[in-house]
Amino acid sequence: MRLFSNRDSVGDSIQPAGAIPGGVVGSLLRQGPIFWLICCGILLILAIAGATVMAIGDFREQALRNTYREQSNAARLLARHYDSELGQLTAIQQNIVELIAQSDFASSAHFNGQMSSLAMHEVLRNKLAAAGDGVAIFAASGALLNSADIWPVPDVTIADRAYFQLLKSGSLNIVNL
Repeated sequence: MRLFSNRDSVGDSIQPAGAIPGGVVGSLLRQGPIFWLICCGILLILAIAGATVMAIGDFREQALRNTYREQSNAARLLARHYDSELGQLTAIQQNIVELIAQSDFASSAHFNGQMSSLAMHEVLRNKLAAAGDGVAIFAASGALLNSADIWPVPDVTIADRAYFQLLKSGSLNIVNL
C-alpha cells in the first residue's frame, strides 16, 4: 500500500493517498460545519430576497392590471352617462326645432317676439324639467331671446364671442347629432 501518492500543486511535498487535493476547492471542503452553516444561511437569504423581488413585481403587475380595468370601467360609465345626457339634450332640441318649424313667422322681428315671450319660456322650462339642463335661444344678432333658467330674460349678447362669429360666418363646422 502506498501512503504518499499525490503531489501538492504548490510544491513538491507529497500528500497521503486519501487526502483531498490542495487549492481553493480543497480548502473549502476542509472547512468546519460553522462555515457551511453560514454559506447555507447566505444562500437562503439570497433565495428569499429573489422570491420577494419576484413577488413584488407580480403584485405591481396585478395592481396595474386592476387599475387599468377600473379606469376602463369608469370611462365606460362616464361615456354612457354623457351619451344619455347628450341624447336627452338632442331630443329636447329636436322638440324645440319642431315647435318652431310648426309656427309660421313672417319676419325675423316676429320670430324674435314669439321666442322671447313668457309662453316660450314656460315651454322651455317644462321640456327641460326632466333633464335639469338649461337651454337658451339666441337671435341671429347674438342677443339672448329666451332661457329656460331665468325670467325675465336679461339683456345678454354673445355677438362678441369668437365661436358665435365663426358660426355666423359659416366657417365653423357643425356636427349634427
